[in-house]
Amino acid sequence: MTISLWVSILIAIVAGVFGGVLAPIVSHVLSLNRWKKEKSLDLKFNAFEGALNALAKWEADAMNPELQAQNKDFDGSRPITNLNPSTSEALEHHKGLIEALFSETVANKYKEVLHAHISIKNIPNIEFEQLRSAFVQIGAKELKLKS
Repeated sequence: MTISLWVSILIAIVAGVFGGVLAPIVSHVLSLNRWKKEKSLDLKFNAFEGALNALAKWEADAMNPELQAQNKDFDGSRPITNLNPSTSEALEHHKGLIEALFSETVANKYKEVLHAHISIKNIPNIEFEQLRSAFVQIGAKELKLKS
């Protein structure tokens, strides 16, 4: 009878330690890992969305006749496409975020889009559209938005 009493007490202590100490620790570790994955995905999605917005601003600037009519020369050279300062800042900002958060493949696709020739003089901008579409496809696949 005393042995079964001690076994019962030992089982109660082990159950209490697990329920009161180990279970909250395990739960905390699991929820922290889940939070990190969700935060990483959130950062990547926001960077991807911002990059797409920056590309849309670039296209809007390139198709703006008033903006393109301005001659912005610097030491005798003129850019192919005139951009608002906020557009060029957004393009470069999101280039850094894409490089930091995404795979090299996605970052290279974004760089390819940035090297596309886009101008009001060559509408439709087929090269730009194809490169942007390739960036969207590979970025969405990495974010698991598409299979």
